[in-house]
Amino acid sequence: MEITVYTSEACIFCISQINWLKKNNVEYVIKSISEENNFKEFQKYNAQGTPLTVIKDGLEVKTVLGLNTFKLKRILGIK
Repeated sequence: MEITVYTSEACIFCISQINWLKKNNVEYVIKSISEENNFKEFQKYNAQGTPLTVIKDGLEVKTVLGLNTFKLKRILGIK
């Protein structure tokens, strides 16, 4: 499973999400959309804000927009 979190500067929800992932021992990659290449990737998901979490599991891709720990728990199998 590959998890990428797209973030923006001064985003309090992004910080909270990263802290939540750390607390739950979830491995992830952070990509700031202030960098052009990351922004282009982010745009492919047609998201309207950050954090955007992209979870790739084989051919399956799931996205979570915003700080939604309920949805993340369900997708990642965290109790």
